[in-house]
Amino acid sequence: MFPRETIEAFDAHLDACSLAFDAVVIGGSALALLGVTTRQTRDFDILAPLHPVEMGAATLANLGRRLGHGG
Repeated sequence: MFPRETIEAFDAHLDACSLAFDAVVIGGSALALLGVTTRQTRDFDILAPLHPVEMGAATLANLGRRLGHGG
């Protein structure tokens, strides 16, 4: 997956669910979000959420399906 597209889809999904999530992305994904690299990644390294939000397993599973991950 490409970090920028994934984060944008994540933001849109949270907005559609009336949820918010603030965190700090670090590592290679952060470089991609800043436009320094364009490589794909399999995961995101984030620091603990700045403002934790309750996201149920169904919400996360739905997001995964929308992004083409899982069944």
